[in-house]
Amino acid sequence: MNFYIQEWPNKTATLMLENGTSVWTYPNVESAEAAYNEWHRCQRKEELVADTIQQDSICSAML
Repeated sequence: MNFYIQEWPNKTATLMLENGTSVWTYPNVESAEAAYNEWHRCQRKEELVADTIQQDSICSAML
């Protein structure tokens, strides 16, 4: 999923999906970038946990 940040003339910034859907508007670009980075960090953790669970299940099945 691709995200974009649109900065407006009043210096607020909207985090948007690639299809143009607005996710949230922030007071500035830095806040929007921080929100995106936090979301991305959480997604990576979820992927790592899912991979670990899947690997543990495979190992358990092989015993």
